[in-house]
Amino acid sequence: MKKWMALVLSLVVALGAFSFTACHKKKGDALAKDAGIKLDGVVNEEVYKELPTHYTGIKGRLKADFAADKKGLYVGISVADTDMRYTGSGAEGMLASDYVGIAIDVAATRNEVTGLSEKTTLFRFDAKGRYAYSKGNDYSEWEEKASGEGSATEDNDMPLFVFRADGTALPVGDTSETEGNVGYYAELFFTWEQLGTTASAINKNGTIMYCLEHRDVDWDIVVDTNDLGSVHKYNTLTLLGERKGANMPVNAAEIKVDGVLDDAAWANAEVLSQGVLREKAPGATAGEYVVKGFMGKNGLCIGINVAETQLITEQRSIPLAYKDCGAELRMHIFDNTDTPVITHKWLFDLHGPKWHEQGGGLDGKYAPYAEWQFDLRGTLNDNTDTDEGWSLELYIPYETLLLPYMDLGVASDSCYMMLLPAVASAGQKIAIPDGCDWDDVNTYKKLQMQ
Repeated sequence: MKKWMALVLSLVVALGAFSFTACHKKKGDALAKDAGIKLDGVVNEEVYKELPTHYTGIKGRLKADFAADKKGLYVGISVADTDMRYTGSGAEGMLASDYVGIAIDVAATRNEVTGLSEKTTLFRFDAKGRYAYSKGNDYSEWEEKASGEGSATEDNDMPLFVFRADGTALPVGDTSETEGNVGYYAELFFTWEQLGTTASAINKNGTIMYCLEHRDVDWDIVVDTNDLGSVHKYNTLTLLGERKGANMPVNAAEIKVDGVLDDAAWANAEVLSQGVLREKAPGATAGEYVVKGFMGKNGLCIGINVAETQLITEQRSIPLAYKDCGAELRMHIFDNTDTPVITHKWLFDLHGPKWHEQGGGLDGKYAPYAEWQFDLRGTLNDNTDTDEGWSLELYIPYETLLLPYMDLGVASDSCYMMLLPAVASAGQKIAIPDGCDWDDVNTYKKLQMQ
């Protein structure tokens, strides 16, 4: 969608400073004896589905799945990349190639500023299958413990690593045809001892912290947080309990976040935008659409329903998510004196969130608590049939919006939000609310905080 020209506010706050202690676990929850995962580089076991997939990286092309048992933590990584590239040799070459990294910390929490330690683990691998395994130290530095190329399944001193590529990684600058490349994948297994903890400790607290990084030589590098050394800003992964997943809000919404707008709360929700998309954006394949929203007891709820005959969300070497089916939300929060407090921006395509921005930044460098789900009525990226449409439910708790934890001297219910919801059909065919202007916040839709 339109390039974001952010209003840089005088007040920019880091989410980590206002976070809270997550406690999703209920009595009786415990790790299974054996997750039943075969490490083969194919992330297809049902147990992975027990935790929601985390989409991140450059335009959401990195997909991370997690599972755990009494032995340790399983991580499945899938990277959509139609132009896989590598260069150089050793660690320097890997870091200049298309690569993925995952940092894991079993001791950090969001409430306490924390640097690297012996309980911080980093594993990186590139599109050629080269890898490096490192641990943090008391000087907040990474110490490399092992490196190599190809799968590593017999070394007890490092995590198990199985690599697979669908296509061929080519040297940077090679002009050979790359048609047919799909991406690269890996399955990792970390024992709890390698991560510096025990199954008993995980059964007790139910969470770990992790951070993902993704580099594409044709684009840039995207990291979930400001830097890998800010461990307290990592994603929170809840492994046990009813609220499992990455950055899952502790308190549930009034709605069941399943992508279907059938909860009673939607009947009285504010209609933020509606119409016929193909009439607002000639050439669009989408018809009637509606965007609803309300500020509930624990946070903002957004519901979108679109009649769409072609569900298109393409994967490109440099994906342009705003050219696909999806939605964008621009939010400006003000206090009771009409003073700007904070801005947020979220962009979704039908694979999930592509990026989020806070405080007018150019990219999402924090790990927000939020819950979302799509309901797709048709087949994705198949133009040989006619689809029915899609819907999205999104729940963003007040903690993520930095309310009411901001020390503003005013009650949170005296703050309000100006919100612009945009809905898109493939080919950058976009509809915004009647009377709204992208660049004029005063024309956005107003929602009062509760």
